[in-house]
Amino acid sequence: MTAAQCQFRRLGPSEGPRDDHASSTKLKEQVMKRYVIERDLPGVGSMSGDQLKAAAGTSNAALARLGGKVQWVESFVANDKTFCIYLADSEASVQEHARLSGFPATTVTEVHGVIDPMTAV
Repeated sequence: MTAAQCQFRRLGPSEGPRDDHASSTKLKEQVMKRYVIERDLPGVGSMSGDQLKAAAGTSNAALARLGGKVQWVESFVANDKTFCIYLADSEASVQEHARLSGFPATTVTEVHGVIDPMTAV
């Protein structure tokens, strides 16, 4: 697993609390990829706190509908754009979140690695 990926374990739909008969139940492993999503949203940089709160709620509702295929990490708000960091199983899931939320995914870029000042040390 690379630094740009995050790994989660999820129980299958029939799995519940462990008991003596559940020992043969296997965990499904899903690797989540990291994406940077650029969204063209005219005027987003001048939105009020309440408007941003409402937008976040809309995004969270769309995420809930996707059943864990997409996770929102954070977003950076600029004048007419946001730059969002997401974890997702695929770019298609990121695009589905954009469709459900109504927030366009203008550019979706998969992250292949992360560097910072400590990389030089």
